[in-house]
Amino acid sequence: MKKILLVLAVFASLANATTITININPSLVPDASPPEIGEGIAPAGFGPDSWQNTNVSGSKVNWHARYLGDGDFLSVLFPEKASTMTINDIASISYQTNRATGTAANQDWAAYIYTRVKEGGDASWYGYRFINNYGEHTNIGDWVEYSTDAGMTFRKNSGTTTGYMSFENLKSTYGNELVEMISVQTMTNYADFNGYMDGLVITLTNGDIGRVNFVPEPTTIAILSLGGLLLRRKK
Repeated sequence: MKKILLVLAVFASLANATTITININPSLVPDASPPEIGEGIAPAGFGPDSWQNTNVSGSKVNWHARYLGDGDFLSVLFPEKASTMTINDIASISYQTNRATGTAANQDWAAYIYTRVKEGGDASWYGYRFINNYGEHTNIGDWVEYSTDAGMTFRKNSGTTTGYMSFENLKSTYGNELVEMISVQTMTNYADFNGYMDGLVITLTNGDIGRVNFVPEPTTIAILSLGGLLLRRKK
């Protein structure tokens, strides 16, 4: 399917730091089912719509900010840093979900960090895989932001698994690992889960920010430009 990408970039107040926002539509799901669309349902700053999990039995939805593969969106978000980005370079990760009251525990959009292939790694296409504590998410029927700045933890769930670690503890042990991708996903074993997700934000220690707005399939290619493919503005 045709890949549609709307890119906006704005220089942040830190010297040479950038904020880049990309709009991701269902055709950009790399290797899972396309999402439903939450029409008119979105958190502040990421409207007007969001992604909703598919209710197709045995299916899941995912999207990756990956280096080189699956659209190379890690490089789109961080063009100067993606090739050398380590976990230590990440200051914070956040995203927002909206789960209906009464949603079963352990059913929500999960965040993953995958590291790059290495000798002695856990898989043929990545080194290590870490999943966040999505099972602790609330189900209040409204948008809730989950962030490494406010209690998001991770555990290694590939190879030899670990318990949940704070983001700082994760960095102290695995911080030098190169980032393969940061991913948001649902699971194939969810039953009747129709929760929403939007507003993935990745902030680096150098001040660069990558923002991902999850949107419907557009009817035309829309690229905002001012002197190039990216709209950049210095403050």
